[in-house]
Amino acid sequence: MNQNILADVDAVMTMAVATGLFRSLMTVKAPDGTLGAGGAPSGTYVAVAGLSGIVCMDAPYYEQAYRVSGTERKTPAEILSEGERHVLLDRYYPELTPQTNWGDVGWIAEMTDRTGNVTVYDITGADADSQQTQTRVTLCRARV
Repeated sequence: MNQNILADVDAVMTMAVATGLFRSLMTVKAPDGTLGAGGAPSGTYVAVAGLSGIVCMDAPYYEQAYRVSGTERKTPAEILSEGERHVLLDRYYPELTPQTNWGDVGWIAEMTDRTGNVTVYDITGADADSQQTQTRVTLCRARV
């Protein structure tokens, strides 16, 4: 029986980050809560405490491993373009769980790649592994 298994589990993300593959940054933002005269949200977002500049690995959404992650669907009335991402964060972030209601409050993620380009996505899912050593986030960007 391995008595040190918990120490090994705790070291998983430290070793993963040390590979150098975590080259992106993610900042989570929430709507500012301000409503305009018509009752619509202001469209202004503010950083969520503790969720700025998170080191992460940004990859195409895993269910799309066998096709390009950006897709475009054309209909006579509109063109829908969407791109999905699967992001692994550098550690466990309890603020990003289904219990935080990020989907209900409309949180977004600003992803900064290694060259400094920033892309904004809607957060469509988040969960942690069973040992709470890492957090995974799914993102989607859809435009008409």
